[in-house]
Amino acid sequence: AVDCCGADDGDGLGLSARRRKAYGLTMLRVVYFASVREALGCDGEDHLVPETVSTIGDFIDHLCDIAPCYHSAFADRSKLRFALDAHMAKADAVLGDAAELAVFPPVTGG
Repeated sequence: AVDCCGADDGDGLGLSARRRKAYGLTMLRVVYFASVREALGCDGEDHLVPETVSTIGDFIDHLCDIAPCYHSAFADRSKLRFALDAHMAKADAVLGDAAELAVFPPVTGG
């Protein structure tokens, strides 16, 4: 699959949002909002979750290893917020069987 940054993870396994698990691997839908979406140039993508990745923070590190654009989009992690399957989560939260990870900057409202 080709990601937002144009890097090809070369999975070739036919995994998708409907077929999220195969060969011991899991596909995770990652969606981006606001400045994160603008920095990456897309609103979402699907990624294989390597066996060595267990937390949100591990997954963000993994993305940063794939392509430089992730590194710059996630440079200040103190300004990022996360949600797993629509539930707010911290970077040390375990991905488990989550289908979707949302990444966004802090939101204020009034």
